[in-house]
Amino acid sequence: TGALGFTGSALTVNAAVTAGGAVTVVNAGTFTTSAAGDITAAGAFNQTGAGANSLAGDITLTLASAALSLAKAVTLTGNVVFGTTDGAITFTEVVDGAADNAQSLTLNAVTGDVTFAKAVGVVKKLGDTVANSTGTTKFQDVVLAKSVATNAGGFTELFGNVTTTGGAQTYADSKLKLKSDIVLTGTTVTVGTVEGETHALTVTGNAQLGTAGGSDTISGLTSLEVSGTAALDVASITSTGAQTYTGAVTLGQASVLTGAGIKFVSTLNGAKALTITDTATTTFGGAVGGTTRLTSLLVNGTGTTRISGGVVKTDGTQTYSNAVELRAATTLTGSMVSFLNTVLGDDGTNKFALNVVGNAILGDSISTTDAITGLASLDVTGTTLIETAALTSAGGQRFRGAVTVGAATTLTTTDNAVTFDAALSSSSTEQNSLTIAAGSGNILVQGPVGGSVAAEGFGDLIFNTTGTKTFGSTIQAVSLTTQGVGIVNLGGNVTTSAAQTYNSNVVLTSNVTLRGTNISIQGDVDSDATAARSLTIFATDFALSGGFGANRRLLNLAIDAANGISLNGAITTDGTQTYDGIVTLTGNTTLIGTDIALNRTVKSGNSASALTVTGSGVTTFAGTVGAGAASNALSSLTVNGAVTGTTLLNGGSVTTIGAQDFRNAVTLGGDTVLTTTNGDVSFGMTVNSSEALSRLSTPAALTVTAGS
Repeated sequence: TGALGFTGSALTVNAAVTAGGAVTVVNAGTFTTSAAGDITAAGAFNQTGAGANSLAGDITLTLASAALSLAKAVTLTGNVVFGTTDGAITFTEVVDGAADNAQSLTLNAVTGDVTFAKAVGVVKKLGDTVANSTGTTKFQDVVLAKSVATNAGGFTELFGNVTTTGGAQTYADSKLKLKSDIVLTGTTVTVGTVEGETHALTVTGNAQLGTAGGSDTISGLTSLEVSGTAALDVASITSTGAQTYTGAVTLGQASVLTGAGIKFVSTLNGAKALTITDTATTTFGGAVGGTTRLTSLLVNGTGTTRISGGVVKTDGTQTYSNAVELRAATTLTGSMVSFLNTVLGDDGTNKFALNVVGNAILGDSISTTDAITGLASLDVTGTTLIETAALTSAGGQRFRGAVTVGAATTLTTTDNAVTFDAALSSSSTEQNSLTIAAGSGNILVQGPVGGSVAAEGFGDLIFNTTGTKTFGSTIQAVSLTTQGVGIVNLGGNVTTSAAQTYNSNVVLTSNVTLRGTNISIQGDVDSDATAARSLTIFATDFALSGGFGANRRLLNLAIDAANGISLNGAITTDGTQTYDGIVTLTGNTTLIGTDIALNRTVKSGNSASALTVTGSGVTTFAGTVGAGAASNALSSLTVNGAVTGTTLLNGGSVTTIGAQDFRNAVTLGGDTVLTTTNGDVSFGMTVNSSEALSRLSTPAALTVTAGS
């Protein structure tokens, strides 16, 4: 009924023992309890002496705070339960089973601490090992067992590796504290909050990190490695070094991972948000969101993001704030995919395609050095904001939604198309410049370029390709230059505050108005096969090196250029032609249309050029023809057309080196002098003064000097 003490060689307990006080065992030999030899005491239990312990019976202490301690090695020969009422349980020496994975150990200490001072299961692995304590549970050496569970509150401290054979490890305490670099090996290892205390954690097996629906964190690690699958139910995981997840990862809640080299070798899924801050390389080795899309993904830090799995899917945004490297053809699906740094699609051997299913931001608005380079191709299904200095791909680039250019940008392909399916604009009021270099690839812009007013327009636009350049709508910019021999298809008006230069043939796919300062077309201008198109040009200077309507006639042509119009070649319209500006012929020129009006001076340039005008209506020379310096004289002038056509000479003089041939009726708007150096002047029909002069009874005088 009182305390129980034993001092001697060996003690064997084969039946239940109840003590009214403490139990003390000082054994020189083996202290043995059978399965029936349970001990219940109303005080502490303390085993000392030199002898070992062979235990199969339970020990239960009912006195509050009474401690249970075993000073010598313990071998479990049966399933054992030790319990205290808020008292500590201490194993000073090793604890083993009698056979591997056969004998279980359950410790119930309530608020008392549990301490394993030496190795557990090294000789013979324990069976299921459970330590329940809201105090501190310490495993101060290695542990080998069938399974390990600490499933009450409190802390668990690990000083050595824990290996479970065929079973799980569950650390359900308030905190798991690592006192050294720890390897946990088991089928599934479950932890809640972990304090790494500047140590590494390795899980060999599957891992459940955090409690579902909880607020667990894992912090203070130097590194983390999980060889199997991993379920992330933690708010955050922080390491100074790498984190490696070899098996499939599932997000159970929004998580923040911080480290230096975070690697997902396999897939990553889960309808939760994931934030990664990495100072080294973040690697997505498998598909992300391929089975269950992430809510959102944010990768930042000073490191690099490497995408090798080919697929990243989120219901919301994806943001890559650090540099991105593609290691496979990649499709990113999300509401908005943002690259706020450089993107490299080339691993040194292969180039990889980048496809964005959703809206995209390419580059950071506060950086001037971001670039997207080395891609095999680029395709964006949604809207795109381009903030990069360069966007380069070997293959094509296609933007299926509206594109806004937020910085001076160059898009480059290697002989492949660049296609804009919708509007292309500069950020409002910024007038950013855009250069597209497509080699021999076609350039297609189906929507308007640069908005409807100057403030919404581009800076300098340069489109360079030997392929076809097609613009389906209007263009608004500071300047426009098309380079390369490929045809330019214009489907809308072009307005620039500076020059427009077309270095190839131009085809009109609708009626078009060009407005700019110096407008130069270094080729022919034709209508498309659908219908004859009208062209109106307002410029300070206009120069044409080819012809108008040489292949397919224009409908009407009107050119208004205050500083002059340079013409060369054949100009053919089904309708009218109007030239409001001094016309300089830089080569032999033919005008064919209905009413043709030359409303200012007409002259040759550096060498005398011939002018032939075939008008079925009224041909008007409102200014002098060939007057001025000797070099301004035309080589010849021929005016013909339908017999009902009329030529109005209102400029006062026509000067040519060779012949002047007026084959339809001529009306003089004033006194007129026709001068040739050594050519004939011929009239095929009548010559009359204008009706206005006739009404005034002051007919015009005609002087003809035909030279030789």
